[in-house]
Amino acid sequence: MGVVYQPGQELDENDLKIFFRDRDGLPMTTLLVKYTILYYDCCTLVWDPISDTYPLDATASVTPGKWWVDWAIPAGQNVGPYQVQWQFRETALLPWQMTKMTFGIVHYCTTSPVRTAEVSDLPDTPIVIVR
Repeated sequence: MGVVYQPGQELDENDLKIFFRDRDGLPMTTLLVKYTILYYDCCTLVWDPISDTYPLDATASVTPGKWWVDWAIPAGQNVGPYQVQWQFRETALLPWQMTKMTFGIVHYCTTSPVRTAEVSDLPDTPIVIVR
């Protein structure tokens, strides 16, 4: 798991973020974007949605082509692997496309001032090239 958070943490535009760019590297600001948060249930081996699907408004971003997840992680949220499924399309006439971002929720040891968590090679901020 490359990116980890803990229960009670508030995520904002500096956390689970994504940039959409065209093949020339220019920000795509007219996309329709939405996301869903999923939890991996280790018992059933299934990604279960734990949120509604949230549409995003590009005008909320001061950085063109940037979208992010606003989420106050509940204090009792299960630890384990999570995923953000980003869906996007250029116009209402085109089909939805999807990309995924995996992250984790962990409990840090409260008796130690040193915070540790398992980290892999997951990119911190994916950039999706559309078409």
